[in-house]
Amino acid sequence: MTKSQINKLGKILRSGRSDEETLRMLDALYGEYEPTAQMISRNLVEARLGDILTQRPTKSLLSIVAKLRRERGQLSSMQDIIGCRLVVRDRFQQADLENHLTNPRYWDGMIGISSRSEQPNWPGRMTVPPFRDTVVTDRNRSPRSGYRAVHVIVRDFGHPYEIQIRTGLQNRWAQLAERSDDLFPGTKYGAGHAGVLDRLVSLSERIAAFELDEEHVVLQADDTGSWADDLLSRRFDQLEVQSGELDGEFRAIEAYLRTLQS
Repeated sequence: MTKSQINKLGKILRSGRSDEETLRMLDALYGEYEPTAQMISRNLVEARLGDILTQRPTKSLLSIVAKLRRERGQLSSMQDIIGCRLVVRDRFQQADLENHLTNPRYWDGMIGISSRSEQPNWPGRMTVPPFRDTVVTDRNRSPRSGYRAVHVIVRDFGHPYEIQIRTGLQNRWAQLAERSDDLFPGTKYGAGHAGVLDRLVSLSERIAAFELDEEHVVLQADDTGSWADDLLSRRFDQLEVQSGELDGEFRAIEAYLRTLQS
């Protein structure tokens, strides 16, 4: 499909039309994206990222229409029609992975990942170079209605492909926000149920503070000697307590959603 044909389809979708011909055109568009998806998925698996790779669903008709109406952009410029998700342990791994996927300076024939990122199912060394044409959106710095993550748009293979890099806590929050949005449409974008949105944004801020504290403690552990062992032990104990408190907040919001459903 040409760019003008894609944008014509976008105008039809924005109008709300979804007859057989429109759906056929949308299927044709999905088909054009498929080779790009296969190519990037293969690259990520070859980069030893298969264990943390989750294929997210292709953007649905309803999601495309909602975004076209919300942002008033053209369908040909929509960058997240296809993509995947990589869920990592913490912000250190998130930053490492962003650099390894986008920054040629990290590539010298073999990409080395810092020791603090090494763990089971995490690639100690990656054997493919970074993508050449990427755009990064850092939602840690500019969260949207509480949503935090790093998005890498890859444009090496024709159609744009979105790689979402989330920490475990960010992914758990996003899944809770998705469930909230199913019940109260618009929640993910600052609308929906005010009480739910307030709780989600508050939880997101607590997660961000916790992950920053975690970074500081790990950096202290790297930079200090044995004299600080007792202090660091107390700091790690405090992180354990904070982690339990966050889990309690997740459960409280889930219970609140159940109450609103009943």
